[in-house]
Amino acid sequence: MSVIAPVLTLDRVQVGYRHPDGGTRVLVESLDLTLAPGDVVGLWGRSGTGKSSLIRHLAGLSRPLSGRIIYRSPDGSLAGEVADLSAGDLARYRRVHLGYVDQSCELIGELSALDNAGVWIHGGRLAGSVPEAQQTVRGQLERLGLGHRLGAPASRLSGGEAQRVALVRALSKRPHLIVADEPTGHLDGSAAREAIALLREHAAAGAAVLVASHDPLVHAAVDRAIRVGED
Repeated sequence: MSVIAPVLTLDRVQVGYRHPDGGTRVLVESLDLTLAPGDVVGLWGRSGTGKSSLIRHLAGLSRPLSGRIIYRSPDGSLAGEVADLSAGDLARYRRVHLGYVDQSCELIGELSALDNAGVWIHGGRLAGSVPEAQQTVRGQLERLGLGHRLGAPASRLSGGEAQRVALVRALSKRPHLIVADEPTGHLDGSAAREAIALLREHAAAGAAVLVASHDPLVHAAVDRAIRVGED
């Protein structure tokens, strides 16, 4: 029986903050974790326990206090410690390999919901043609209840609508690794269940998924859960 190699490996990762006076506040003491293609893993913990900081580390937006975060793409095209990737490789990691969803969404205000969701299509890793990818994005937005808002500029979207657009944008490039910070935090039950279904479908297609969330619906849908911080 063959063993599937991990896409992401966390080796004794310490999460926290450095104070201006030189001291540190440690939120996560030492975290070991592996994610393989097909895994859906939940990250749990009270507010302030370092979940969002860890998600930012995985996206290469900040560095952990110590430890290593190692990415290896299944196709062998990119491998290395995220914090030590060259500027070019880090840009390629974010553009092609990583589907990143944070709580701020950061949509382009003057673009429509549909154009925001498909912004990565031309630079991403497509399984089919651009028209097919655009149709997939449209279908995912419709599944999430945004069929009537496809042409609305992002500046006119509610928080929950923006969150759904940001999720579809992250998935549109068919990334190897998906990391999401509270992706259902502003969604009602129906939209949340569809968002979770989309994440699980991408995992079934070969992505590794890590979700930081307080949502019981997410908790019930993951394959395993990792708790950070004190209970």
